Amino acid sequence: MVVSIIRFRVKMMKGFILEKVWPSQRNMLKDTKGFISARLMRSNEDKRIFIIETVWENEDSLNAWKTAAREKGGEHIERMLKGESKMVEPPYTVERYSVISESGNE
Repeated sequence: MVVSIIRFRVKMMKGFILEKVWPSQRNMLKDTKGFISARLMRSNEDKRIFIIETVWENEDSLNAWKTAAREKGGEHIERMLKGESKMVEPPYTVERYSVISESGNE
């Protein structure tokens, strides 16, 4: 399992827009092969800092989605982060993690 974490800060008064469009962004991922889940999180300390976490079956699934999205003109999240929407203050970070161990209420 692979987790992609994108951390960024939105410009003043733009967080509510992100929260409003997030469900449609998440829904676009639902039928993607290898996609498991996605979450949008907001910092408790700085309400302008957000994290998008996506979970994938494996690295190949994540890479295939990113490649397909670029071929279609780029996924909305990437366009937002690169400044086309004027919502995000640079810089932003993207990190990938391999799940080593997990626990839950299974």
